Amino acid sequence: MPVGVDLTGFTLPGANTRTPRSVLSLSRIAPEKRIETLLGALGILNTKGIEFTATIVGDPLPKDEAYARTLHSMSEKLDIQDHVTFAPSVTKDEAPEVFARHAVFVNCSPSGMFDKTIFEAAACGNHVLAASLDFARIAGEDASFSSVDELVERLEKVLAQGPVVNEPSYLQAHSLTALADALEQAIH
Repeated sequence: MPVGVDLTGFTLPGANTRTPRSVLSLSRIAPEKRIETLLGALGILNTKGIEFTATIVGDPLPKDEAYARTLHSMSEKLDIQDHVTFAPSVTKDEAPEVFARHAVFVNCSPSGMFDKTIFEAAACGNHVLAASLDFARIAGEDASFSSVDELVERLEKVLAQGPVVNEPSYLQAHSLTALADALEQAIH
């Protein structure tokens, strides 16, 4: 079943809006989102001397506030606090602008949590890396990772490439139109 991304709201931005070598994570701050995987990879990139900036956008639910504090502590322990910014949640209307400022979008949620933000980021022209095997089946193995080391390898490659400039071929298959068509077929 298609995810159902509103491709009219999430579109490729104008030229020169992206910060080079920038990484974005945009999700609720929760243990099941596995944001520590991204921080671990960023820590390794930093020890290798690879330049980057990263933004972690999202808020925790009250039950996950301790996890959020752990992420902040982890960034300090990995000595990446000068490269990583934690920012509060944004609305759906604000999200395209946030995507447009970043070159790479990373989603560490496991398979079975097919986050719509993966497709929204792709629609906005981000190079998307996701831990989901479901996404790997759609976008290819180079767009996925199963460990911190694989994420480091993928990030090194895409940060060196620069921003993505085209819309991925899988995107239309997960648009609102595709979802409406699939639901109509299922009803009839």
